[in-house]
Amino acid sequence: MRKKYKGKITELEGYDPWTLLDFIFMSGSHWGLAVFFSLCFGDSYSKIAFVGWLLGGFWSCAAGLAIHEAAHQLVLPGRWGSFLAGFIGELPCFLPAYRAFLHYHMPHHSYISVDLGKKNQEEMDRSQKKQPMYDPDLPTQFEAYMFSKNMLTRISFLILQVLLYAFRPQICCPRSLTPEDFIGIVGQILYIGSGCYVTESYGPLVYLMCASLLGQGLHIASIHFVAEHYSITEDTSFVNDPNQTQDTFSYYGPLNYILFKGGYHIEHHDFPKIPYRKLPKLKALAPEFYDSLPHHTSYFKVLFRFIFNHPGLWQRVKREYKSD
Repeated sequence: MRKKYKGKITELEGYDPWTLLDFIFMSGSHWGLAVFFSLCFGDSYSKIAFVGWLLGGFWSCAAGLAIHEAAHQLVLPGRWGSFLAGFIGELPCFLPAYRAFLHYHMPHHSYISVDLGKKNQEEMDRSQKKQPMYDPDLPTQFEAYMFSKNMLTRISFLILQVLLYAFRPQICCPRSLTPEDFIGIVGQILYIGSGCYVTESYGPLVYLMCASLLGQGLHIASIHFVAEHYSITEDTSFVNDPNQTQDTFSYYGPLNYILFKGGYHIEHHDFPKIPYRKLPKLKALAPEFYDSLPHHTSYFKVLFRFIFNHPGLWQRVKREYKSD
């Protein structure tokens, strides 16, 4: 594709500093909603929690894709430029997530669908590489066994998926803390604490916590975690041969306007240096490469198919590690 459209693709690649304004608006409005609903509902923490999950979940999922954009250095250049973007973008996440995401997400691109096994574990031990030599996004065998049996276990996976996504790589391939982590902790304390100070209540804490932990769980926006890499289209849900399905799937629907075009996922994996705003232009530039591929048009369909008619976590391409 690059050979055919080399110059035009190169024009799409680069930084988009205007995205920083999107992040500021996102994090500022999320804080404002936490304060607003805390003042509206007073000490009715159950109502605050419900609104935090239902409404705030969209902001929290957007924040996850904001730090994704920052991690790829698509907003500002350099370590600290990207950290500034990631720091602002991660505020709705309730916990500092940017630096950990950066550490574990790059191998997801370099080793996509490569499972952790004896070969790459031994090579990591020998080379003492700090980053994983496998795809940290892949669920473990234990997770697939525990959460794929029936409808209830798959719902349990959706509820817990943000915690599994966050802590799985930390357990399989631990990392050391960095200055960015500590700055992020301070930022979260100030972000949450200022809301509690303004309202003189714990309402903002409840709202922000539920928006993140519940909103990135069983929520229509968070189903993007499943839609991006599991074989869950109508044509691939029960395909067992990895050569007859895909590692990555795109979503072309309205939630892309909220989730920083995260649905254009095949396009992103093909050219990870293209900012989110220009990914639709890539698809329009090369329709012969994308239009015929299995894709999603509704996250509601993905959600219901995963719960009611799907093998669960087993339906994801896994490949063995091959050393160079």
